[in-house]
Amino acid sequence: MFGNFKPLSTLLDINDQSTSAGNRLDNGVRVEENGLYMVLWDTGITGKYHWGLLVAQTNTSGVLCHQALSGPNWKFIVEIKDLSVSKSVLLALKVGYLEKTNDEWLSAMKSIIRNATVHGELTCRTWALAALYELASAGFIDLDPNWDHVHGIEEEAKRLAEHARFTDTKFVQPSQSAK
Repeated sequence: MFGNFKPLSTLLDINDQSTSAGNRLDNGVRVEENGLYMVLWDTGITGKYHWGLLVAQTNTSGVLCHQALSGPNWKFIVEIKDLSVSKSVLLALKVGYLEKTNDEWLSAMKSIIRNATVHGELTCRTWALAALYELASAGFIDLDPNWDHVHGIEEEAKRLAEHARFTDTKFVQPSQSAK
């Protein structure tokens, strides 16, 4: 069913953070509180990334929503993620600003994106793009709910992630396509 596609757990561990305080290396990634970011992680395969949406709650961490393979099925995951200690993060592309990030708002956001309609094959990428479209459509972010804009963000993210991977750097920047 998945051909040569391997479960996410064999490609990437986005929980690549050291838990011992002495081993926590700060990678320098900083985000803007209340920003919505499309985050891409290195999978070790050229041109293949793990995609997720992060609602920044501090300048280093926030609520990450993403899809990951659990056996043969995709699973919706919501977790707190500190990007500043991630070894494999390549890109945090700011795609919006949120007026609120309280529990009530996050609950409403999660219910919208959990059921994002993916056209075609479900992957972490197609889900993240559909979730971004749904957030724009519901008015959570100031982004025209237009698939051309969403696909522009997709292309921009892929280009920047590939450059980050090639140059062994990490990028945090606002999307030029989200304007």
